Amino acid sequence: MVSSAEDLWLTLPQGCEESGRTHETCHLREIVADLTQESGFPNMHDQGLGQSLGCQRHVSKYMHIYGERSRMRVLIIEDNQALSALMVERLGVRGIQTDQAFNLEDAEHLMQTVNYDALLLDLGLPDGDGLIWLAAQPKSRPPVLVLTARGTLHERVSGLDTGADDYLVKPAEAEEIAARLRAITRRPGDRESVRLTCDELSLDLASREVWCNEQLITLGGKETEMLETLLRNCGRVVPRERMEAAIYGAGEPVTPNALEALASRLRKRLLEAGADNVLHTVRGVGYFIGHRKPS
Repeated sequence: MVSSAEDLWLTLPQGCEESGRTHETCHLREIVADLTQESGFPNMHDQGLGQSLGCQRHVSKYMHIYGERSRMRVLIIEDNQALSALMVERLGVRGIQTDQAFNLEDAEHLMQTVNYDALLLDLGLPDGDGLIWLAAQPKSRPPVLVLTARGTLHERVSGLDTGADDYLVKPAEAEEIAARLRAITRRPGDRESVRLTCDELSLDLASREVWCNEQLITLGGKETEMLETLLRNCGRVVPRERMEAAIYGAGEPVTPNALEALASRLRKRLLEAGADNVLHTVRGVGYFIGHRKPS
């Protein structure tokens, strides 16, 4: 996430320095302006936002409300950690949940754990070229928005022909990045529909429908995310730390017994659907799904 206040102030709103306001107050005012303009909330600039602590309280409140509007989860693959932290902040206030990978190896690991709605991909990465990596990805991958400094006509065409769903040249405004991410996740793609299966349970990744013995069952959002992680590791124990990373976003508060309560609800739903003795807890380690002994 953000390692220092300096990371957040790389791109100041126009007029901040001239106005004499502190970096913190100025940046928080910009977030509030984004919220009031894009979401229709009443203008909050007259409610004591000149004080930075007051700003943080109001921004925290309205970021929570605005974030409820979107379930989109995006993986930012960008080696510039300060820039990546800034995008986390700017996309977060627009209701987009993000995780960060600073190289392709980390991206691969996260994609095995989390079902992302989209990828935001830089091309010049320390362990490889983003386009070469993109070309090797399966059709079932999430849609990809390339965000790069490579901006010639040839480079843009090459990126789109290689498989990018959209292509944007740096520097770019957060508002446009967010809009393009929403657009590529709305498009009906030709990627193969993938179904994860373990014993009598299956999950269609495209429709998010869960089936037990070919009967459709209804699960909550986080119950489905937990089931997906378990199905991806059928018969293998998923450590609780990895499970929490797959279900809860970075910075999302997690109570000590949240995972246990979620597993209990999921187990009850599966039992009601006829999937008996299929979700197991390995005390002190994690969870696994399946009738076989875990590996």
